[in-house]
Amino acid sequence: MKTKTADYIELFLQYEKTKGRRSLAAVRVYLRKHFLAYLEEQNKLFIEDITHDLLQDFQLSLAFKRKNNNEFYTITTRHRIICSLGSFCRWLADQDYLVINPARKLVNVKIPERLPRHVLTEKEMSQLLESIDTSTTLGFRDRVIMELFYGTAMRKNELRNLKLSDVDLENGYIFIEQGKGRKDRVVPIGSGLNKLIKEYILCVRPKLNTYGDNPYLIITYKRKGPVCTSVIDQRFKVTAKKSFLNKKIYPHLLRHACATHMIRRGAPLRHVQELLGHRSVRSTQVYTHITINDLKKAHKKYHPREHM
Repeated sequence: MKTKTADYIELFLQYEKTKGRRSLAAVRVYLRKHFLAYLEEQNKLFIEDITHDLLQDFQLSLAFKRKNNNEFYTITTRHRIICSLGSFCRWLADQDYLVINPARKLVNVKIPERLPRHVLTEKEMSQLLESIDTSTTLGFRDRVIMELFYGTAMRKNELRNLKLSDVDLENGYIFIEQGKGRKDRVVPIGSGLNKLIKEYILCVRPKLNTYGDNPYLIITYKRKGPVCTSVIDQRFKVTAKKSFLNKKIYPHLLRHACATHMIRRGAPLRHVQELLGHRSVRSTQVYTHITINDLKKAHKKYHPREHM
């Protein structure tokens, strides 16, 4: 008796859950909402129906598919859907449910490199950090969160999953385990941030640790385990409002600010690449465009030929 692809998708999601995949919710949506729905439209319900040609047709259909607001799906979303589909097909072949991987030669769309829409200046960054009231428990924790994002350029999930054991204050570094792309890396922490984290661990974190035996660095008194990403986002909104900066403030913006400010001050691109955890220096080069824009402005303002 044939087994439907829908059942194999559920098996794959259970497998991914045991592997601790952090983007499982998104993969679930990509495979159920998009791929499975397409298979049902085509009346291709079994894994034997999954061929390279079928996957190519599905990929093409994504380019014309619209969201509920009638907008087309972005290239980034389409790229992620195909990546998830590729992982699923690879798993089918690895588990011998299929003889070959039908997605092995599928060419995914390339995500264009984009500059951040806006980057905080060093002055704005100081204004944001200094607007936080560190006399309160949550305020002090928020300051640590913001300083970590800006000081280490880590991502939101990386900060959320940071454990006490990952922080080496004596030697001045943080170990980030299984970052984006499941890549480990070590990032340095400056003396100011080092002192701030130390004070947080000794004086502030115990007040938040109402459940006890919590291994995570950033916690909240409302739940056991790491702080929720929604809590981080909410605290950013609160801080942004208090800072009176007329810009949208979010965690990744501080990562952009860290990289941009370092490059503007002359940091080698290779070092910034290591800090950001980019596999290729090409991903880091997007930040050099910002400094090139600075140079273009200076050239236009100061070069004599621009005023003739």
